[in-house]
Amino acid sequence: MSKDMKIHALIPARSGSKGIPKKNIVNLGGKPLIYWTIKASIESRYIERTFVSTDSNEIADISKKYGAEIPYIRPEDLSQDETPTKDVIFYHLQYFRPDVLVLLQPTSPLRDKDHIDRAVELFLEKKPEAVISVREASEKPFWMMEIDKDGFLKHLFKERFTRRQDMPSVYIPNGAIYIYDVKTLLKNKDLFPERTIPFIMDRISSIDIDDHTDLRIAEIFIGERYEK
Repeated sequence: MSKDMKIHALIPARSGSKGIPKKNIVNLGGKPLIYWTIKASIESRYIERTFVSTDSNEIADISKKYGAEIPYIRPEDLSQDETPTKDVIFYHLQYFRPDVLVLLQPTSPLRDKDHIDRAVELFLEKKPEAVISVREASEKPFWMMEIDKDGFLKHLFKERFTRRQDMPSVYIPNGAIYIYDVKTLLKNKDLFPERTIPFIMDRISSIDIDDHTDLRIAEIFIGERYEK
C-alpha cells in the first residue's frame, strides 16, 4: 500500500521562542536541535520527502545543510506565538499534496526513525484518519482536586480509587508524531479527528524541549543513544 502513496514529513520551525532563544537551533549533542528531527525523518524507510516550514533564513540554511527541503519562507503572519499549527499545515498543503502527511515537531529530539516507521506502519495497517503519538501520563487525574468558591477541596471525578494500581491508564499527546490522511484533513479541517489511533511512546523518547531543564535532560539521553 505504501508504495502507491506519497508520504511527506513537515517540520514546523519558527524563529521565535520565549523559553529558549532560537530554541529550534540551540545546541544539543553537538548539533542544532532541529538536526535530530531531520535526521529521523530522512532515515525513515517510508518518508519520501522532508520539508521544514520556517520564517527564518538561518533555520532554512541549517535545515538544508542536513538534507531537508525549504520550498518557501513562511510569512510573518503564520509565525506568531498564537499561530495555530493547523494554519501552518494548510499553508504547506497549498504547495504540496501528499497522500499522507507526517508532522514532526523539532522539539522532540529523542523520537527516532524507528518510532516514525512504526507509527507509519500503524497508520497503513489500521487506516485511521490520524495517528497521534502519546505517552502514559505520570500523574493520573483521579485523585486530582480543585478548590471551590468557598475554599474547600473538591474531587474532579466522582469515581474514587483508594489504590493507584486500580486506576486505568491515561495518556497525553507528547508532540512527537502526528500522521494524517491528507484528503480527510482537508475535508474536515480537524487535527484531532474522531478516528484517531494512539501511537504509544516511552517517557524518555517523549521528552519535549520547552525550557533549559528539558534541554539538559535531553543532552544526557542523546549522549547515551548516539555516542556509543
